[in-house]
Amino acid sequence: RKVGTSTWSYKTSIQPGTTQHTITGLSANTTYQWQVRSKCSNNQGASYGAGAGPNFTTSGGSSGGNSVVTLRKSNGMGFGIDGNNGGSNGQNVYLWSYNANNANQRWIEFNRGGGYYSYKKQGTNYCLDGGGGGSNNQNLKLWTCNSGNQNQQWRKVNLGGGQYRLEKRNAPGYSIDGGGGSGSNGQNVKIWSSNINN
Repeated sequence: RKVGTSTWSYKTSIQPGTTQHTITGLSANTTYQWQVRSKCSNNQGASYGAGAGPNFTTSGGSSGGNSVVTLRKSNGMGFGIDGNNGGSNGQNVYLWSYNANNANQRWIEFNRGGGYYSYKKQGTNYCLDGGGGGSNNQNLKLWTCNSGNQNQQWRKVNLGGGQYRLEKRNAPGYSIDGGGGSGSNGQNVKIWSSNINN
């Protein structure tokens, strides 16, 4: 179902062992919730509690066909990278309580080639920018998107379990870091020496 609605659409069955399932008829640029539950093989109607998966957002619409993503802190999944209201050069980026419907936490992902991506705040022309070079505690900010600006390009390093570390293209030893602890509203997002916990 669409986030914020109460009516579910149902598929009657998905075969055991299925690792992917295609859903048709979804709206572009829309966030959905999903869940799966098991049903007895003897078809007697008994079922077991539904397991909910993470929300997902379809591409299309104002994203121009690119994926719209949210960026969440791996050790604080209740917090997402938030671009603050509107957009301007140098605007601070911080953590805020994750909300799939919060436009400030929705990023259009652009493939820049070579395994690098840029993230533009939806509804603006401002991208996540790590600033020149790289050093610990360097601030992550918004800056006018430029497809050739390597300060705005990030390599997705797969950490497994559907999680990635975003490493700065022109400072490969530095990644986006959400700061210590599990996160809090307004906690600064910065660049820090790359390690598996970034």
